[in-house]
Amino acid sequence: MHVKWRTKGYKRILVSSRGTDVILLLSFHDFTGYDTTSSFSRHGKKKCWKTTNPLLVKGIGRDGDLSPFVQFVCHVYGTSEQPTINYARLQLFSKAKKSLEMLTPTTGALEFHLAHSNHQAKIRLQEHTHVPFPTIEIGWTIEQSGLQVIWTRMPPIPDACLELVTCGCRAKCGPGQCTCLRRDLTCIPAFVSDAISCCNSYGQYT
Repeated sequence: MHVKWRTKGYKRILVSSRGTDVILLLSFHDFTGYDTTSSFSRHGKKKCWKTTNPLLVKGIGRDGDLSPFVQFVCHVYGTSEQPTINYARLQLFSKAKKSLEMLTPTTGALEFHLAHSNHQAKIRLQEHTHVPFPTIEIGWTIEQSGLQVIWTRMPPIPDACLELVTCGCRAKCGPGQCTCLRRDLTCIPAFVSDAISCCNSYGQYT
């Protein structure tokens, strides 16, 4: 409903009903980066807004179903075909050779990011309603220095991958030239796949 009136030649219009996009803007803003929430590296609000489904963002701040956000994040990072956020992260790491800050968040990091975003949006959407003090279940912990953010439940990269071994084979992998074989490792996509015919691939043993 729009209300319009004139006073001494001055026209003013008030909008008493707002569209869905406007109502959900606060939730979207908190999810894609706010003073108290993190953002997605190199993926700004403009790009995320083009990807956002209003019904998806509706869960933020209302304790709704947040599981669809996994597919949203996969889509933002160009890995929409992946079933989980960790598979998307592996694809970017192994195929595109992205640096860590350009990868999708881990499952643990996204879980807490959603908790932070939901709590922040709840405060702003329900300013006259009591919002529970943040707890460890929703991504915070109380220490001597005060309230501290919990960013993730897991390291950004598994300890086993901190020292990667790459063979760089461009023909058929063999014991003589393949570093992976010499160290009793299989050649997985994160290491190599320039080899035309790899006899030591991860897929042969799964």
